[in-house]
Amino acid sequence: MTFRDRFEAFASGYDPDLPAELEDLYRDIKKSGLPVIRRALFPLMRFIVNTSKPKKILEVGTGYGFSSLFIWHCLYENGVTIDTIEARKENALEATRHFRVFGADKDINLIEGDAGEIIGKLTPGYDLVFLDGPKAQYSVYFPAIADLISENGLLIADNILTDGDILKSRYALERRQRTIHARMHEFLDACFNDKRFETVILPVADGVSISFKTTSKTEKEESDETT
Repeated sequence: MTFRDRFEAFASGYDPDLPAELEDLYRDIKKSGLPVIRRALFPLMRFIVNTSKPKKILEVGTGYGFSSLFIWHCLYENGVTIDTIEARKENALEATRHFRVFGADKDINLIEGDAGEIIGKLTPGYDLVFLDGPKAQYSVYFPAIADLISENGLLIADNILTDGDILKSRYALERRQRTIHARMHEFLDACFNDKRFETVILPVADGVSISFKTTSKTEKEESDETT
């Protein structure tokens, strides 16, 4: 057992239990082998949404809907709207069913289709964006997502470490892995170099980046104001 494994097991002892229905959904998704956020991410996600209390959220990568339901469960008493994008029809159908079963379908709006096409058509004003779609597309999505986030809003990106591959030399990876390795570096470079954001990387679960939008103005807009 690694230090991280021991730490996560220790920390999980302090994490509140999920409602039984949500726990059952999580276990079913895990058993099916479909992608879902790692349990070690629960405390961080709960902490972020409970302290920042976002009202309007965008998720990229719905899967079977667990992440949206997890966030919704934290916030529904305070009022929240979640737009979530899913490209695969079968996933979208299952997620829609789960939202309905949990009574969350009035607050969670599932948009079926390619995120790269959809993001650019959305209206800015999101307090939180949770990026958990295809990892090789993070850098492609970033420019449009950055514009959608409100000032003082957050961008959370999951699986930044790509199972540890991001820490390796690209020459130690297979060709397919090299593409994701390069794209993830491009995404992180974009986050850290965009002056509108303050970004940090945390070694939680499979790695998470959190970007806080300090201003909605681009460098060009700020430069134009001073000239």
